[in-house]
Amino acid sequence: MPDTSLSVWPRLDAEIYRIHAEPQIVLRTNSIALLTDYVAAGVGISFLTSLDAAAGVASGRFLFAKLANRRLAERLVLCNALNAPLGKAQARLVSALFKGIP
Repeated sequence: MPDTSLSVWPRLDAEIYRIHAEPQIVLRTNSIALLTDYVAAGVGISFLTSLDAAAGVASGRFLFAKLANRRLAERLVLCNALNAPLGKAQARLVSALFKGIP
């Protein structure tokens, strides 16, 4: 399971509580690499964002299935300091980055 410091945790925790599930937790960590290694090794399943799973899926290490529940929809946002706005060149790079994300 992702631990409480990962962005997927609050929604996942709410859904587990909502359906009264009691998952058997083998591992709880804030390391995406460790979670994906365990999944790829067949130790169990995990809940990750599509961005976190993208490299493992692209390399064929594991499969990723989106959950149909709209309450678990992802939103990726860019944050930067108010006193350090993006310049035009940086904004173009960020725009290109977001277009390239699956």
